[in-house]
Amino acid sequence: MALLSANKLGVYVLRQSDVSQTAPLRVEVNNTSLASAVTAVSSADPASTYWFAVNSSNEWYEQGATGRPNVYFYNNSSGSSADRSAYLELAYAATNPSLDFNTALDEVVAKGTQCTSSTYTSLGANSWSITVDGLISSDALGDATFARGSEIFDICNKGEYVVVKYMLDVEDGTGTNENDTVYIGQGIIESANISGSFDSTSTYSATIRGYGKLYKFINS
Repeated sequence: MALLSANKLGVYVLRQSDVSQTAPLRVEVNNTSLASAVTAVSSADPASTYWFAVNSSNEWYEQGATGRPNVYFYNNSSGSSADRSAYLELAYAATNPSLDFNTALDEVVAKGTQCTSSTYTSLGANSWSITVDGLISSDALGDATFARGSEIFDICNKGEYVVVKYMLDVEDGTGTNENDTVYIGQGIIESANISGSFDSTSTYSATIRGYGKLYKFINS
């Protein structure tokens, strides 16, 4: 029997100065490969944009052997896409998040004969969100490479988009690690709260509202 040992959450932002996080990353759907997606965008896209590639099974491709989610910047002046996955930096982390996924249901009542009727249910829009208490900034974790770990309220105030990775750490009954299940998507920090005493590490509680689909991360 599989056992859930921990939930892990990483909140990421693009750290380059030329990135406008107030606009979401564009999604490129390509069922062939990540390389095929790069060729398709670079040969046809009319405007410079940040983007990432997924397949039609809602899986976000991994960038090469780095283990990172793929992120690219297409420059319409050069007509090429450059790898920007290294710019996706961890800003916050937590081990007690809650992931909520909802599907709206639409009901239609159809009249039958002799005062009878039947109800038919169809699927509506999907939505997802993440709530977390004890969100720790990357600078509190000792990550000196990222300077925005204490700027969660600036991120909220500017309406910046973030990328979230939610990992389910699964073990079998013998304690042997199985493959982790990782979900990933774009979102906006809907609300945030900071707490902490004078001599303790500040922690945040936050709600992240999903933007677009929630994908599975292909980590080979």
